[in-house]
This record gives sequence, structure tokens and C-alpha cells, in this order.
Amino acid sequence: MTTQGSTAEFLFGLSPRSGQPITLESINTLLERAALSFRLASSIAVRDREYDGEASVLADQCELLVLAISNIEEPLRSRLAATVNIPLHNLLTDTISSLSALTIGLRKVKTPKPPTRHKPQAATYLLVTFLANVFEDISGRRATITKDSVIEERKGDFVRFVGLFCAEYLGKDAPPINPSAIERGLKIRRKTSDPSITKD
Repeated sequence: MTTQGSTAEFLFGLSPRSGQPITLESINTLLERAALSFRLASSIAVRDREYDGEASVLADQCELLVLAISNIEEPLRSRLAATVNIPLHNLLTDTISSLSALTIGLRKVKTPKPPTRHKPQAATYLLVTFLANVFEDISGRRATITKDSVIEERKGDFVRFVGLFCAEYLGKDAPPINPSAIERGLKIRRKTSDPSITKD
């Protein structure tokens, strides 16, 4: 999956020479947007999957603060009273009241459930969808894979394009990519508009 020149140059070489003019700069802009969109979508998906109940954690912390404030001993109360410009009793009472109300609210927050149908390859399929759209818009061709039935090799311009894009625009952020995963991603793209949901 290597070639001389940039990903944009490779895609530019596939673009038709008729119709609306396409420049390397415009292609590069599209590829940068695709990379940004993929990173954003991936970060949201990861956060959903790794959600650890922030609301309940905050509620526990609020309760600990209420307990700590309620148990401030007299020597500290006296020193603290000298540093504030409002009656200390009022300040502590209002603070405890606010924290208690916040705790109740946090306890009522519903914890979102992670996607039950998520699969580890979802990021790969999401990327394939993004890149297939760019590939088809620029080249005027369908994003497809050529399969050699004898040696079971999957190849083609789109496979090459995906490999170049991942190396140049994503680097270490690229999901696991191989021709079989790209083929699977294209199939899912045809079945559904949401590549994070797969059907076996």
C-alpha cells in the first residue's frame, strides 16, 4: 500500500479531467476534514463505551464534602470566621444546602447505556464510510475492492487510498486496517447509514 507522492496526489490522479476543476489543495482539505470527522466520531464512541458513571461519582464527592463541612471543629471554625466577610454559620448552612440539593440532582441523572451492538471493528467501518464518500466524490468511481479468487488477495485503488490516508493523516490514531476489514466496511456501508451497527 505504498506509492510515491501524497494521498491527495494519488486521488488527484484518479479524478476525471472534465467537469468542475479539482485541485490538490481542495482534495487535501477534504482529506483533512475526513480525518477530523473520524477522530471526533471515534472519541465520542470511546467515551460512550468507557462511560464510568460520572454523575454518581460527583454525588459521592458532594456527600463527602457535606460530611466534612458538617464536622468542622470549633478551633477551625473560629479561624475560618475571621477570614470571611459574611457570618460563618450562614455560609456553611447555605453551602451544605446547595451541596445536598446538587447530590439529589446527580443521583437522579440517568446513566447512559453503552451501545449494546458495538463491535471492536466499528472504528474501522466508520473510517471506510468516510473515505468511500471522499473517494467517490473526487474520482467519480465507486469505492470497490478487486478480489483474486485464486490467492484470496483483495486490492484496488480504494484499498490503496485507504492505506495511504491512514499513514499520512491518522498515523497512530488509525484503526486496525486490512483489505478484508475494508471489504466488510463497504458491505456495511451499503446496508446501513450507521457503520457502528453491524448485522451478521
